[in-house]
Amino acid sequence: MKINGIDFDVKTVEVENDYNNIGTFRQSHFATAVTMSIKIIARTSNSNLFLLDKWINGSMNSYVSSYKFDAIYNSVQIYGIYPIDYTFDQYGINVIFSADYINGNLQLFNKQKLRMEKLKRIESYANKR
Repeated sequence: MKINGIDFDVKTVEVENDYNNIGTFRQSHFATAVTMSIKIIARTSNSNLFLLDKWINGSMNSYVSSYKFDAIYNSVQIYGIYPIDYTFDQYGINVIFSADYINGNLQLFNKQKLRMEKLKRIESYANKR
């Protein structure tokens, strides 16, 4: 997935819904507020450190929402993506994103991700011959 000119390999998408009763409605029913928390964990190459650092520092110093981006990845629409943290490991940079809204079938997203990984493994076996 490409966001803000940087290529990312999405590892997981975690969506949590928090339901809060905010008071009574006609004595027997409760009005419910739903808060959605979306966390995306992805990996990028070490060569993208400068662009990623610039994006994070820009988001911390910005008073407008120009640091948020939208993306469509494996038929899932993700709106308001911005990085909140990153760490390094031997494979690259692990980035944690927050998103404002997500629309699409996450099960389909995960199936397509697994199929892509299998295809890459098969191609690597074919290239070894």
